[in-house]
Amino acid sequence: DQRAFSVLAEPKDTLDIVAVGNSDLYSGVLPMDLYEAHGITAYVCGQSKQKMPECYDMLKKALKNQSPKLVIIETDTIFYGKNDLHEVISSEIDIKIPAIKYHDRWKKLTPRDFVSTVKYDEINSAKGYAYIKCTDIKPYEGKTYMQETDEREKMQPLAKLYLDKMVNLCEDRDIPILFLELPSATSWNMKKHNAMSDYAKDAGYPFVDMNLIDVGIDWTMDTRDKGNHLNYNGAKKTTAVLGEYLNENYTLPDRRNDTEVSKLWNSDLEKFKEKIKEQIQ
Repeated sequence: DQRAFSVLAEPKDTLDIVAVGNSDLYSGVLPMDLYEAHGITAYVCGQSKQKMPECYDMLKKALKNQSPKLVIIETDTIFYGKNDLHEVISSEIDIKIPAIKYHDRWKKLTPRDFVSTVKYDEINSAKGYAYIKCTDIKPYEGKTYMQETDEREKMQPLAKLYLDKMVNLCEDRDIPILFLELPSATSWNMKKHNAMSDYAKDAGYPFVDMNLIDVGIDWTMDTRDKGNHLNYNGAKKTTAVLGEYLNENYTLPDRRNDTEVSKLWNSDLEKFKEKIKEQIQ
């Protein structure tokens, strides 16, 4: 997704948080709210239906140009798909031919796209957040989904392999990790929570599961697709809770006091607000 790859257009060492994951991430976290409320510069590198090799590759690319104080790994992506050899090969093809994902124009590809280098030069004023249907409301009408159980969802070996690679990559750079799960009534459950809790405990990093925290989500109003993803209203709530958690548990700089960075981010904040205003009207 172009908005995810645009993290590579951000000026060097201006991001204090890099987050990777799938569509739950780009639907549920508003980096511009984090900046406006706390001065935190974050980018959500979420991709739709992202596979673990792609997640690892995205993080690796982002860390070439950024030295964040924290990496957030959204956890639903770890359990998405089969995570078998076929998916790994498919992911490697997407990684090797970035024009397909970045330009979002696969029907118009030419032979040159398969050999040329993609230029990541388009700044995304939403810092990875998706405007797609952000104001739509399609209620979740199902039953309670976080039912107590001692069972664990199986973490596929290839998924764990790439998760380990992401953890090792961060540890090599001395970057702390936060595992984060955003509210999703149709793609998350207690079995996945238990498996992720085990992994996080073994790895020695915190795991925040917002499906078990009262963040004020109203499933009749705060989802755009019947419980799978949050809409803008839901994202405002989860981002507010995330911002408070970050303030309480990490020492992150207030970039609003950084003249050069704030000049760029204040400009993007205005563009972001205008885009949201257009969608709401």
